[in-house]
Amino acid sequence: MAPPNNSTAQAQIALMIQVIDENIETAQNLDQGIDRRFQMATARDMGKEKYRHPIEFDVGGQFAFYDPDGGPYIQGNGPGYNQFIVVPVAGIMGVARTELLARIEGAGTDRLLIAKPIARMLAKMKDKFAHTRNALAQGYNQGLLGTVDATYAGGTVIQMANVPYGNRLFDINNQYQVTDANFNVLGVVTVLQKSLSTGGGVDTITVDQLPIGGVAAGYQFIPMNAASGAPLGPQGLQYLISNSQNGDNCGIARTIPYVQAPSVNASSTLNLGIITVMNQRQNQALGSDQDDQKRFYYTHYVQQATADLLGFAKVMITTDSGKQPRFDIAPAKNMPWMIGNQEVLTDSMAGVDKLYDIAQGQLRKVRYPGSQKMIPGILEGIWWPRYQGGQATSESDALFQDAYNFYTKLPWAHVYAYNIYVNPVMAAGV
Repeated sequence: MAPPNNSTAQAQIALMIQVIDENIETAQNLDQGIDRRFQMATARDMGKEKYRHPIEFDVGGQFAFYDPDGGPYIQGNGPGYNQFIVVPVAGIMGVARTELLARIEGAGTDRLLIAKPIARMLAKMKDKFAHTRNALAQGYNQGLLGTVDATYAGGTVIQMANVPYGNRLFDINNQYQVTDANFNVLGVVTVLQKSLSTGGGVDTITVDQLPIGGVAAGYQFIPMNAASGAPLGPQGLQYLISNSQNGDNCGIARTIPYVQAPSVNASSTLNLGIITVMNQRQNQALGSDQDDQKRFYYTHYVQQATADLLGFAKVMITTDSGKQPRFDIAPAKNMPWMIGNQEVLTDSMAGVDKLYDIAQGQLRKVRYPGSQKMIPGILEGIWWPRYQGGQATSESDALFQDAYNFYTKLPWAHVYAYNIYVNPVMAAGV
């Protein structure tokens, strides 16, 4: 079943009264989180050939003792290099309109329409794509957007596993492919609604229909057109910063230690010990004399709330006047969260069970030339007529495309903690 058709003038009727408030609010999460940090790094355009980035794993040199009084010299050795191979993944996003909606929007200054839904939709298209890149940047490289929770017992209201994403990576009125646990595509559904996420409890999505055979715990959701059985999407944080020894990292086998990122299995709520061990293990990987780098932590906001609760339990107020000052029960809401003296970037789309310590200068993004542009159309430059039964209709689509991928130049520059628990109070019902 196709998603609701919001390209018609009838669908925009809320904007088509004589006088409206032009300050229209958007009730949709458009967080761009970690995608913005990759944007800050240098983006490299590349041709059709695969992009290659070298990594030096050995500077060369062989040490030995020797006898300078007639003893033999030794044979030296040279540096060792390998290369990451990065291939952009092409994605596309479409919006639609009808001829009537276009006519009404272009009606002029008769105040029939104050807000222009087509112009507004096109203006937000690039932000929506960045939001989608951020969603795909959370996982590995299969495009996984959510997993059905063990509590699911049937029906079109589906419980989604809170760890790591819940329903936070879905967009209402978008279609997704449903797969089994091995990524075999079973069918396509439209997300009609999703519950208000608590960040700590089980979220739900409401779909229009179930695929043939239904849905079961452990089933997964991936983007449209991703390949059945072996979906391949952009490389996310779980791919780039990972301790896994399975598979490869941009063509280099993960059994090679220098592509395995330092890590800590927390098995607890966030605390000082986890941070200290993260620092120690990253320091051990590159040495204490490594160059200073701009670094930031990255995690879900629920971990900040968990840390605040821990800190609140340890607050002690001393006074020498004998008077008890009034205690403000909460920290300033807009105060930046710092761990040590390092910025923490919180993101409502991030996994709730991980904390990344990232060296920003090592993040990279590659693109094919001409990416991040509208695909030229035959109507007014960007619009493509929609056909039905071989006949053009009064509905048309505009398409925005991007072909990109993420990688990191140096996995050892980062470190992450996983299996971080969430304070039980976060699961309180709404």
